[in-house]
Amino acid sequence: MKKQILVMAMALMLSFGAMAQGKLQFKAFDGTITGGVKFAMNLPHFWGGSLPHGFRNGGQVGLFAEYRFNKPELSKWSIALELVFSSQGGKFKVSQAVAKVMGEKFEFQGMAAALDKELVITSNYINIPIMVKYRLSPFFSVEAGPQVGFNVYNKIKIDGVDGNLDLDRVSHTVDLGLGAGATYYLTDYVMFHVRYNMDFLNSYKYIDDKNGNIQIGASYRF
Repeated sequence: MKKQILVMAMALMLSFGAMAQGKLQFKAFDGTITGGVKFAMNLPHFWGGSLPHGFRNGGQVGLFAEYRFNKPELSKWSIALELVFSSQGGKFKVSQAVAKVMGEKFEFQGMAAALDKELVITSNYINIPIMVKYRLSPFFSVEAGPQVGFNVYNKIKIDGVDGNLDLDRVSHTVDLGLGAGATYYLTDYVMFHVRYNMDFLNSYKYIDDKNGNIQIGASYRF
């Protein structure tokens, strides 16, 4: 199922990219639709539940289509639909995880070196955010909206240890959340953005942790 979702999403992205060879702009429903590409650095982590909330480095890349209203009274509003591949997860030490689960602080002895190893969880998603944007000025807008994500990959790795542990059997396929952020328009075609996404469904079975993610990136409008 997860492989099918990934293949379908990649096909859609390739089709969208083929459309963008010309000027991607046309009229529809008394408004204008434009599109482009976006990429961002991710700082994902977990929130809630029993896992520590350490950040790992990730990234995302994808496509967006934005509908802008032509009516003067709605000209500052737009709706953006995105399709992105996003690498998320979290990073923390074994000792932090044990202490968090046990609900106590321990002074580890003997096994300190092993417990000081870092755990890196990598969770890759195909995310579909729908952002409602409001233009505060010609150069700045704010945005917020829902996001649905489809999990396609889950691994956990211990620093210094070869191999990964597959987490697909204990991960949930679908995630739902909300995002909010802001965009700075360098030009009509080049934009810089920052956003925070907070998901509300548990990332894995048996624990109550959810995905959180800080995005810092750029977009190019065709």
